[in-house]
Amino acid sequence: MKTRVTELEAGWLVSLAGFPEVRTIEPLQGGWDNTNVLLGLSDGSRVVLKVWNANTVEEVLRVIKRHCHLDRHGIPTAVPLELGEGGFHAERDGVRLDSLAFL
Repeated sequence: MKTRVTELEAGWLVSLAGFPEVRTIEPLQGGWDNTNVLLGLSDGSRVVLKVWNANTVEEVLRVIKRHCHLDRHGIPTAVPLELGEGGFHAERDGVRLDSLAFL
């Protein structure tokens, strides 16, 4: 299980979304099977990077589609940020990643 996110991995993901450069990486508490880290960006904004350790690509896509459906129907839920070319997740070294707004 991947529990640490490197600067290179975080930088790669935020570049897909067109976000500013990563300045800080801070582990977040919670997430039983998945790793969540808070990324501080060079413009002062922050996003959460989620590493899907325990799920297949198909399961990640199913969860993302469900969250987008709930959001479209006015039900508050965390929806991943778009990562270029209309995708909501990326895969690197066999691990699925997505990013969420930090509220």
